[in-house]
Amino acid sequence: MNIWANVAKNKVQDITQLIVGEGVTEGKFTQGEAKPDAYVNAVSFFLPSEKTSVSNSIKNIDMFPYTLSLSKVGTSALIGQTTSNVKISFDYELEKDSRYEVNPDEYKMVIEMEDLQGLAKLTKTLDFEKQNQGQNGNTNNNESETILKVGKNKMEFTVTDTDFIYKAQSLKKYKLNIYHQFQGEKKLIASKELDWFVYAD
Repeated sequence: MNIWANVAKNKVQDITQLIVGEGVTEGKFTQGEAKPDAYVNAVSFFLPSEKTSVSNSIKNIDMFPYTLSLSKVGTSALIGQTTSNVKISFDYELEKDSRYEVNPDEYKMVIEMEDLQGLAKLTKTLDFEKQNQGQNGNTNNNESETILKVGKNKMEFTVTDTDFIYKAQSLKKYKLNIYHQFQGEKKLIASKELDWFVYAD
């Protein structure tokens, strides 16, 4: 069972319990899509504290219900007269906790390359698996560039940046930022400093 809610940022620390009960409508147990006006047989669960620290490693990144490790992260650029294409590639291992059943379409990873001098920022959103894959798990070529699959695989994609041609001369280091996104809201969970145009772990 997945339970989530939108909570005001300044109220997060005040929410320490989850209370679940059986809905009641007009004195009877709620049926179908009826709106309950009360609940009975309530049970409370203490909620774990939120993890607020950001890992400085790109290994064993906790992205419930997945664990992700990256290696051989590299960037390269094809600079044209009017636009630039920046290619990002990396090897990865994605593990999934089989004890949980979730809709993978609700979970995404946002990968961001942020230059330390603030000269450039490139972003790409990646999906975890896909519920609408074919029976053999295959997807078309365009989708395969943005889908993380369970197991050991390689990811490669290109981001177009029209201003990159003016920035490339000064680029030295960048931060590889990893965000976990759920229901459109993202949270920074890992960040590591790397060199532009050098493959590194």
